[in-house]
Amino acid sequence: MTKPRSTSKSLSLTAILLFLGIACRFSNPLTTPTSTPVPTPTSTPARSVLPIAVPDELIHIRQPAVGSRLITPIEVDGLSGPTFEQTLIVFLTSSDGSQLALEPASIQSDIGEAGPFSLSLPFTVNAETTARLTVYDISARDGGLVHLNSLIITLLPSGSSLIVAAAMQKEAIHIAQPLHMEEIAGGEIHISGYAQYFFEATLNIAVCGSGGSGSAHLICGTQDNLLVEGIAMIASPDVGMPGPFGADIEYTVTETTRARLVVYAISPMDGAVEHLASQEIVLNP
Repeated sequence: MTKPRSTSKSLSLTAILLFLGIACRFSNPLTTPTSTPVPTPTSTPARSVLPIAVPDELIHIRQPAVGSRLITPIEVDGLSGPTFEQTLIVFLTSSDGSQLALEPASIQSDIGEAGPFSLSLPFTVNAETTARLTVYDISARDGGLVHLNSLIITLLPSGSSLIVAAAMQKEAIHIAQPLHMEEIAGGEIHISGYAQYFFEATLNIAVCGSGGSGSAHLICGTQDNLLVEGIAMIASPDVGMPGPFGADIEYTVTETTRARLVVYAISPMDGAVEHLASQEIVLNP
């Protein structure tokens, strides 16, 4: 049987509608909402995790990389794992969180396979501007975030570009436990993994349910789809160094529920999601 192929020059109507729905949901869709405070760490110590083999970054932004100084338009290219209808969202914001550009990009490969992506992203600035370039994947089930990678670049109103490219990097937040589609019971999820250093060695955790409706939620799509939140601390040997993380999160469900475990970092610069990884799991009462 011949495998269906993704479109190289256009996105499907379903993917475009999903993209537009998320784009309209938040004034800055990747900034943590002020109405939902980030939980503080509890006194329960995280279980220790030994360093493990970390896979390559799922959404690798090859160009531009950190250190790039760019005039409009930005030529973005990279490599991504498979996503819903092979669609990614590319988002550009200034250091104060203001939106400068937001466009969809198509992964140039068969449905369900990793492949390259690229697009030309125009922007307008009146002065030299520090900016965040973000590429992310949206859940078709609930409209929340599945995976996200970002980096800091400099935007110029005129002149010439200095383009820096990056070699393939390891995943910045690797969830080792639970495994993909692991069935969990008993009301507690044990989470472990390995991460690069993020601000104050802190990672945020959210568990999203099987879908909801109502007011928007950055991570889970809607507020009523958020099952539980928590914190994991990175056990870095020193400031700025990567290390293991772990946490035990209690949950409550009344029936078997397909869920998404999300681990993410918030930037102190602009309050935006700096990096995010997730794992599909099944929760039982």
